[in-house]
Amino acid sequence: MSVVDAIPAAHEALPGRLNRFRPVFLLVGVLAVAAGTVARIGRFGFNPSDQGFVLAATWRILHGEIPHVDVVSPRPLGSAYLHVLDFLVPAPLMLASGFVMMAQLSVATIALAALLTGWHHQARARHRSHLQHRQKGPGRRRDP
Repeated sequence: MSVVDAIPAAHEALPGRLNRFRPVFLLVGVLAVAAGTVARIGRFGFNPSDQGFVLAATWRILHGEIPHVDVVSPRPLGSAYLHVLDFLVPAPLMLASGFVMMAQLSVATIALAALLTGWHHQARARHRSHLQHRQKGPGRRRDP
């Protein structure tokens, strides 16, 4: 049994009530992984993003400067727009920047894994089969 084959089995093992809260569990899990990584590794100064450059560019954009007109940048400033969230997190800026960066990397990793494993197609197929099962009417047994 491969990991991809185990996904539908794990999905069906959850009761209906837990299936509704799956996005909440996923969000809490992503935030917990990001916070845990920043708390464990961030204190040693390791951070895979260039915080100084990115936060300086973000600060300039937030203060009304126009990219590539008022701000000279050796690379595109799209990352600066993503890091506007860093200034909204109620924490010290460097710590918040590491947390937001880890959350963004976690979401991107989960999205890539879902895309590569075809999880979204499997979820759609499970939803269709669930709707067909419900249309059969109450009292009928589900086929194994």
